[in-house]
Amino acid sequence: MPKTIIEVPGAPCWVNLNSSDVARSAEFYETLLGWRIEQARAGQDGPDREGPDQEGCLVAFLGEDRVAGISPKGPADRSTDWWGVYLRSEDAAATANAVRASGGRIAFGPDPVPELGSFGGAVGPGGALIGFWHGAVRRYGIQRLEAPGAPTWFELYTRDYDADVDFYVRAFGWQTRVMSDTEDFRYTVQVEASGDLAGIWDAASFMPDGVPSHWEVYFGASDVDDVSARAEALGGRVIEAPADSPYGRIATVADGTGAAFKVISVSG
Repeated sequence: MPKTIIEVPGAPCWVNLNSSDVARSAEFYETLLGWRIEQARAGQDGPDREGPDQEGCLVAFLGEDRVAGISPKGPADRSTDWWGVYLRSEDAAATANAVRASGGRIAFGPDPVPELGSFGGAVGPGGALIGFWHGAVRRYGIQRLEAPGAPTWFELYTRDYDADVDFYVRAFGWQTRVMSDTEDFRYTVQVEASGDLAGIWDAASFMPDGVPSHWEVYFGASDVDDVSARAEALGGRVIEAPADSPYGRIATVADGTGAAFKVISVSG
């Protein structure tokens, strides 16, 4: 049964694609993952949305459920297109203070957005950017998880594992469980009553030189091989070919403008 949004402070609550070509990105994901994509508008819900456009931002739906956003990168942003993750905050100002007190820094905000609440961005000790959101998360955040086309897992690849685990516990109130602590595989998960929510992976030993710590988003697929092949046909590329794992079949692909994401097998 696909999960819906998790009502837990510090839990992933939104994913957003920062795109150099919003129209091209929208077409790619509509075709690949079956999304319905609409112009984002503040203060509305349901299929008949009215109100001011949110500066070219788009919202993706599976049926009537929100699953992701797409927004244009700023003109000064020369980075590769990328998927970002936001965590739920109960108080944006308090979260910002906790970030600073826990060894991180504030990259932007927190800034109020009409009808939606406040958004901010933090950088942890390992250097990865993570967003946080306080406000209308239930109404406007992710509304479906662990289904084909929906966000299914959220994972931090870090070059400073111990410091980042401590940071997310202190700054965002994570409850954690160490899944593995071997020389080859160090991994901690964020947990709550219904199950695991996100993971932190010690990637220092295997990430190529020059690749910084970063968050990765997994989208569900009923057939990972088919999605990977279709991603290439749509102008994307396969970075890591589909392979079986203890957690399902997984592939890493890039969309038509270069943003990388993972695809993992889920039941329909």
